[in-house]
Amino acid sequence: MEKFNHATALIIKFVAMAIILVIALPMISTMNIFQSLITAVVLTALAYAIGDLYILSASNNIYATLADAGMAFAIIWFMNFLLTGAPINLGGLLVLAVIIGAVEYFFHKYVAGTVLEGDKVEVKEVNE
Repeated sequence: MEKFNHATALIIKFVAMAIILVIALPMISTMNIFQSLITAVVLTALAYAIGDLYILSASNNIYATLADAGMAFAIIWFMNFLLTGAPINLGGLLVLAVIIGAVEYFFHKYVAGTVLEGDKVEVKEVNE
């Protein structure tokens, strides 16, 4: 059953990232829809493994959200460089990272209640 929790969480995260990136990346960079989807796959995989499973279970939602927003900024910048070689609007990228961070905050609540709960990992509250 726990594998289904991870699969469901990954699908939810990918769909959210894909929607955000397919809409935003063509506006702030020269990325097309296909490149935006590739970036969504990379961002989903890395942010889920590092931010959602490791940092969230070791600390709290605030730290995991900040880490995910920072990772989103770095990963999107790198993928833009890798896939297009063209500059990206850094102000737009910063706004995009903040939007992704806001989505991640609520996604972490889902992960903590379903995925990490199934793995019997205690997620600390902010005031601890």
